[in-house]
Amino acid sequence: SMLAGAYFGAVANSYLAGSLIPSSGQFGLVEYVTFLGLFTIFLSLIATVVSAFIWNTLDDRPLSRRFDRWTVVTIGLGYVAINLALPWFA
Repeated sequence: SMLAGAYFGAVANSYLAGSLIPSSGQFGLVEYVTFLGLFTIFLSLIATVVSAFIWNTLDDRPLSRRFDRWTVVTIGLGYVAINLALPWFA
């Protein structure tokens, strides 16, 4: 699935970045960005499972579509906002 590939790519990116950047003994911007990416992929996975449950088990397609729109906007805006704020807090 697409989410499994995204998770694999994020983990591979984490290993690559960790091997290229010397360790400082504390979390840096790279670790925060990597964690945010993994967390976003995890939230997308949970949203996909919930949407599929609403669509298939509850048989409420309009609710599933509204849930999808709400999660895309919420996760997308949250991801952009946190990425913009990360340099100030790292």
